[in-house]
Amino acid sequence: MEKDIKPRYKILGKIYFIAYLIILVYLLFFAEVFGRMENPLAERSYNIEPFKEIMRFYKYRHTLGMVAFMINVPGNVVAFIPFGFFIPIISKYKMGMLKTVFMGMLFSLGVEGIQFIVNVGSFDIDDIILNTLGSVIGYTVFLIGNIIWHRLEKNTV
Repeated sequence: MEKDIKPRYKILGKIYFIAYLIILVYLLFFAEVFGRMENPLAERSYNIEPFKEIMRFYKYRHTLGMVAFMINVPGNVVAFIPFGFFIPIISKYKMGMLKTVFMGMLFSLGVEGIQFIVNVGSFDIDDIILNTLGSVIGYTVFLIGNIIWHRLEKNTV
């Protein structure tokens, strides 16, 4: 399990986490390149059928282009890897995988809900699934890094 994280790393983690959140909010709500413009006249779109959009992007990847596929599917995973990595670093309490991943899922659900309410992007259960997977990967990277870091620290003392 994770060991205590030194205060200086918690501070650095908070700085990086805030920078990550700023970039994420920009990409999810304001990046015109991803079609993130408010359109109050457009009909709100949503998908609550798991894997529907993932399969659609895969099936039509040649028509939509690989860039669209890569931005949507792996992009949603990659976008939440930092979330799963930084949450256990900045938390006051020990954060196990379940708590960290649950927080990632709730955060993703919140983002999707806001996108639906303000009509920027769409509410998509597939995004929540992919974002949650990103949180799992991020936490796994944190765990591996934490183990390696503490072994290195132990060997240098």
